[in-house]
Amino acid sequence: MFKFFGTLKVHRRTQRDTPFTAAKWAMVEQWAQEQGCITLESDPNRRLYKRKMGWTMPPAFVEMRRVKNRLELEAWVKADAFLIISLLTQQPSEIRLDRGGLAGALPRSIMRKRINPLLERLNLPRVR
Repeated sequence: MFKFFGTLKVHRRTQRDTPFTAAKWAMVEQWAQEQGCITLESDPNRRLYKRKMGWTMPPAFVEMRRVKNRLELEAWVKADAFLIISLLTQQPSEIRLDRGGLAGALPRSIMRKRINPLLERLNLPRVR
């Protein structure tokens, strides 16, 4: 009946992973500090950072996890009530940073510019 809304599905998070090293973990912490990110959660194997982007835009998040010998990165913009697409599709209110669609286009673009230098330091593919 509502198949149309299924076609509007938004991928929730941008994901990357790389072999873990202590140096890479330090790079992430330095990047977060340079970008003005707030550490929301921190333990030896996980960090969750929040980056506010002004009162008119939703915040962005970056989560780093050490899983065995891998370092996993996830980044997303929290969809706000004005992003109709997340409301129509009844999805969790997260949008990946990659290009595509109008939902959260400006905050996604801003966060792509902020996270790509980190991905380059970690020798990971840029977010396009």
